Amino acid sequence: MKKIVRITTVPISLKILLKGQHRFMSQHGFDVVGVSSSGPELDEVAKEEGIREREDEG
Repeated sequence: MKKIVRITTVPISLKILLKGQHRFMSQHGFDVVGVSSSGPELDEVAKEEGIREREDEG
């Protein structure tokens, strides 16, 4: 399985700017991981989009 890692500085970018893209990529055979700084949106994106998440404190 191919992997895509989406990296943003703040989790709101994963939630708003990339909304729907994570799920689309997962449905088309990609293992998607969202990486961002901490914040409640990071968990929300993982649940809503069905992807794995990684928190990076830098």
